[in-house]
Amino acid sequence: MEENINEVLGVAGKSTSEVFPKAASQDDNSAENTLKVIATIVLVCGIIAAVICLFTVAFIQDLEFHYTSKKIFNPAGFATTIMVLLSSLISWGFLKVLANISLTLKEINHKTK
Repeated sequence: MEENINEVLGVAGKSTSEVFPKAASQDDNSAENTLKVIATIVLVCGIIAAVICLFTVAFIQDLEFHYTSKKIFNPAGFATTIMVLLSSLISWGFLKVLANISLTLKEINHKTK
């Protein structure tokens, strides 16, 4: 009547990577990790570009006063700044979602094996 717990669970004679597939699949996530790093780089560069655009395109030198530091507000430049910021946020979000979908699909694939 005494049964081996490993035989009852169905893991007798199996290696750790067969019993715990998530531990074995952690090594092959380099593409997803790279995608997440690229997403972060896109976000940081987009924020820096938006700040640069804000000070160079949204506020421009007034052409009437050549020798003063008078700046005027440019609505088209401000719209460009907002578009740069939004496009970097959307790109970051898309890349993060794509990496998470890939990781989830790999996890589901390993669970069904």
